[in-house]
Amino acid sequence: MTPAFAFVMTVHLRIGPQPVQRIGPLPTGGDRLFVPLADGVFEGPRLRGKVLPGGGEFPLIAPEGVLRIDARYCLQEDDGTVILLRNRGIRRAPPEVFARWRDPAVTDKPKPSEFYMRVVPTFEVQTGPHDWLTQNIFFGILSDTPSPEPWRLSIDYFQLL
Repeated sequence: MTPAFAFVMTVHLRIGPQPVQRIGPLPTGGDRLFVPLADGVFEGPRLRGKVLPGGGEFPLIAPEGVLRIDARYCLQEDDGTVILLRNRGIRRAPPEVFARWRDPAVTDKPKPSEFYMRVVPTFEVQTGPHDWLTQNIFFGILSDTPSPEPWRLSIDYFQLL
């Protein structure tokens, strides 16, 4: 059987306004970051709404340059339903791409097509019209389509059928 998938939504996120915090180096190796998420919007065939302020990403940058993604934020559907989204995943890149990404002086940051980034989201939501999110498997890919201003990054989510 060949796996199939269907587009669910694109989430556009805005980082800040607080600065990114670095915790490390850690005794276990690498650095942990805190990347505050200001807000955002999401849209798809069955979902539409806003990202609530106060979420964050807590990636672990391993010594070899692999970024282990751990993020949590809340979506609020247009109907008022609040959905907790938790992403776990990996971002990795060749050394030269990783160096451009980490260098604050570089203005030409790598495009998503230049590196690998995949997440596996899980959702928590009350019983009702959106609880199908808790009963399926999903994956997300950093979108190569430029995010509309003022959003800083966009993730396309898909349901594994």
